[in-house]
Amino acid sequence: MEPCVADKADNSARSMAKQALTRVVRFIDANQKDVVRFGLVPESLDFMSKNVTTKLVGQTLDVVELVEEKQPRFFNISKDCGDRQSTNHVTGCKSLHFSPSGLNAEVGQVLAPIPLDPAPSVWCIGLNYMKHWEEGAKKRGQPLPKIPSSFMKPASAICGPGQPIWVPQPG
Repeated sequence: MEPCVADKADNSARSMAKQALTRVVRFIDANQKDVVRFGLVPESLDFMSKNVTTKLVGQTLDVVELVEEKQPRFFNISKDCGDRQSTNHVTGCKSLHFSPSGLNAEVGQVLAPIPLDPAPSVWCIGLNYMKHWEEGAKKRGQPLPKIPSSFMKPASAICGPGQPIWVPQPG
């Protein structure tokens, strides 16, 4: 499935599809402060420069719409594992892609590049394969754990570009 392609015969849509993969930015609309949009960064801006977010404020961008492709959720009861229930995935979302909207909007503030709003908390597994441990923890003198570590990044940990990082007070 190609993102942003409205008509496979349309070369401009194909070009937009390639841009969208690397040049999409999430922002607050300068003229509608309560509206969050996704837009394509103009090719004239160096997307990798340190001050690209500053340069984007005030720019008018082509707006793209986020499209979520849903999938059915299947459950399985395993009798040989003590009646444990499993599922094929955690959410009902199979994929995300962008589609041209035909709109333009002025960037008021650049936001963190998270496609889902509100952003979900993310559960992570660390040191879950030998090479990962060898590349980091082993070099710091940490022993190989018996089980992988796990940690969570809550949605409150997300910070937009150029925004101050909030550090909670110890309690």
